[in-house]
Amino acid sequence: MREKSLARHFSRSVGLGACYNLGKFSIQLACGYLVSQLLAGVMERRLGEWMPLGMGILILLMCSVLPLYCLKQAYAKAMAWEAQSFRGCLYTGVLHRRIPIHSRGELEVKLRRDTQAIISFWEQCWPNALGGSIILLISTMGLIWMDGRVGALFFAINLVQLLPILAYEGWARNIHNATCQAEEDLSTWMLEGYHGAHVLKCYGVQSWYLNRFYQLEKRVMNWGYRAEGAVTAEQVVFQAIDSLLNYGSYVMLGLFVLYGGLPVSKLPLLMILAGYLFSSMSAVFPWWLERAKYQEAWRRLGWKTETEGNGLEPLGVERMVLSCQKVSKAFGERQVLTGISLKIEMGQRVLLRGENGSGKSTLLRILLGLEGPDRGVVSLGVDRTRISYVLQEEAQTNLSVEDLAQVLQQSPGMDGQALRRHMERFGLNSCGNQPLSQLSGGQQKRFFLSATLAKSCDVLILDEPINHLDVDSMAYLTEMLQSYTGTLVVCTHMAWPGMAWDQVVELKGGVTLGG
Repeated sequence: MREKSLARHFSRSVGLGACYNLGKFSIQLACGYLVSQLLAGVMERRLGEWMPLGMGILILLMCSVLPLYCLKQAYAKAMAWEAQSFRGCLYTGVLHRRIPIHSRGELEVKLRRDTQAIISFWEQCWPNALGGSIILLISTMGLIWMDGRVGALFFAINLVQLLPILAYEGWARNIHNATCQAEEDLSTWMLEGYHGAHVLKCYGVQSWYLNRFYQLEKRVMNWGYRAEGAVTAEQVVFQAIDSLLNYGSYVMLGLFVLYGGLPVSKLPLLMILAGYLFSSMSAVFPWWLERAKYQEAWRRLGWKTETEGNGLEPLGVERMVLSCQKVSKAFGERQVLTGISLKIEMGQRVLLRGENGSGKSTLLRILLGLEGPDRGVVSLGVDRTRISYVLQEEAQTNLSVEDLAQVLQQSPGMDGQALRRHMERFGLNSCGNQPLSQLSGGQQKRFFLSATLAKSCDVLILDEPINHLDVDSMAYLTEMLQSYTGTLVVCTHMAWPGMAWDQVVELKGGVTLGG
């Protein structure tokens, strides 16, 4: 999802929220006008107008309740629906690797704090700012129309409220970033401790873990206090300015009445317009401040388009399936790949060979779009849905083998009968009731091989497929791959008798030695 598309995604809540704010303003403005007419009639002793104007105000208020209530309910429903829809798009982006996630703590912060900052900015700040801007314009024009001196003076004074923004925006941005980072570090540390509890206990380092946990927790609390302090400072400063301007406007209007020749009958409408003139800035002011948090949240989310997220570009040659040019990748200070170039044509059988740690698996993940290269270009010449693969480290789940098999049978391109046949030949029939995460490494590998072989595909990519396989399973896999007619890419550090290769690429230390 691109940032520009967020405007379309949240357009309904933005529009309904702005209409609701304008509706309240219109009702109060109409009531203010009627009260002004009523006051003018009282002062001029036009007693016959009291009753119609009073009834008009009452009827207007009664008739406005139901439309405003319905508009508010529609606004609330639109916010709920669009927020849920946005979260659905977010989860899809995470699953398709378009949102980079490097730790569990980062995932939690992105799905919670950053997502909420984006939703709040669009569903609350934008409607208030849009409605407030229109109200600001109408109030200013109304004041100038009723009395040019009052309108010009109040508009100039109203600009005072913009002064704190320049000093506060950078401060709020830094505090938001530091708070998110502190929460991310704490969440990651908690989850690492949870998953590694047996290791901590075995080596007697629980106290070391807890000390680090308390340090991170204290850091989160400190930044939380700063964030609360920033919010409090914002509220105090703005409330002080807002109160000064609102109460000061009454004094200034009184002075205009006493010494400037302003008719008293205009006071109700002028007070309403002046109040909205100053309060409308309270809608634009938070929008500007929340905008800094929103921009940082969007930057931290790192949401990329499908092409950007996968680091892939379409190939111009029909025979070419996968291609990479001068691809390099590093994790921290460790350089994994350096200037790798590779071309794989339709129907070829390619073997990536090398010792453990040579960069084979990282290269496969980059070709699949699961990792992005630091430098270089990766190109894809087939539809991504026509690629099937087995990774060296598959995802863990507590679903039973049977439940997961039933789910996979319903997925697009999956041959359910072939899946069952492969599972039987790989000796998995007795594992149906066991959670996949509790199977041995060899059993998990055979299950994912069964699913991959059963899927209809043009490109088959296997990362260390013969690890943990017994002789019978290896013989059956070899038989299946020999009969496979599509493009085959296999990564292994072991010899594999019985397989013939069109291209052999050997990696050592992240560098290609031959092909």
